[in-house]
Amino acid sequence: MTAPIVELSESSSSARRGALAVSVESRGYKGEEGRTPIREYRVRPSDAAVLAVSAALLIAALLV
Repeated sequence: MTAPIVELSESSSSARRGALAVSVESRGYKGEEGRTPIREYRVRPSDAAVLAVSAALLIAALLV
């Protein structure tokens, strides 16, 4: 016996969208307010040195 094929229609996706909206609102989601900020990373001189050494080793390995 095979499993029935479930087809998603416009109405089922609309119902899920509505349910999601209700759940988000009921939990008090406020968007950007109170979220963890994104950290911005910067390349330090030590990072650049490691990159240069790695590139040099890769080139040396390819030439051998």
